[in-house]
Amino acid sequence: MQPAHVSEQGSRHARYGIVELDASGRCEAIAIAYDHEAAAKQAEAAGRPEWAHAPRTGFTKIERSSYLD
Repeated sequence: MQPAHVSEQGSRHARYGIVELDASGRCEAIAIAYDHEAAAKQAEAAGRPEWAHAPRTGFTKIERSSYLD
């Protein structure tokens, strides 16, 4: 079974958002730079080479073997 939703930014930055639940309704999207290659190498060292693709490219690489049916 493929995942119902995959979020891709095409950017290697880590991202998060802040939403104010008051009258202002302010929303802010924040991108954080980090050592992308170190994260990819850590994923590979942990036996998850498929996880190394995202930090290197900004896109996920979904393979059927990564998900349970």
